[in-house]
Amino acid sequence: MRELRLVVLAALVAFPLGWSATFVAETRAEMVNHALSVILLGTLPLLGVMLYFQTDFRGADSDVRYGQSRHVLALKVLFRATLALLAFALLSTWFSLLVMRGFKDSLLISDLLATTPIALAASICISSSFAMVKAWLGRLGLGLLLLLFWFLGPLDLPVAALVPTGHVRYLLGIGHELPLPLWASFICLYVMAGAALGALFARVPR
Repeated sequence: MRELRLVVLAALVAFPLGWSATFVAETRAEMVNHALSVILLGTLPLLGVMLYFQTDFRGADSDVRYGQSRHVLALKVLFRATLALLAFALLSTWFSLLVMRGFKDSLLISDLLATTPIALAASICISSSFAMVKAWLGRLGLGLLLLLFWFLGPLDLPVAALVPTGHVRYLLGIGHELPLPLWASFICLYVMAGAALGALFARVPR
């Protein structure tokens, strides 16, 4: 299964990078933040590009040729990619927290409960965004959006709120705060995802 192979490949990239990023941390909390940053801000968008790189939402799928709606085909592609992103985000963050915190750390459960909804929102928003861009701008659009996610998201400026990675970073408690309450960043992620889905299905013909 292609999605599973890409998830494994992303994990092989994320874990060494995340581990090396913790070397500059002075506290356990900083180690956790560095590891989660590599996973959710760096590798998760990269996995999104890999998942959608060969996708053709207009495609020549045999089901489409025999009358199935392309919107149904797009939903199937979107569901598989989102599920792969979510599996990577959840398993990677949980594993990292277990390694960094350990089973006896009193903060482990609270970290897991706090990080899980962030990973969920990030996966849905990033998947929808890359699907929309691939439908409208093709592979070039995927690369450009990845660069925006990587370069705008880490900025300690309000402009970071324009991309999902900026909100994810804020929700993780990394860097300067955005001029928003935390719950508003969650809403922004889901609104961005909804807008991307609307644009995707506006582009994909029936």
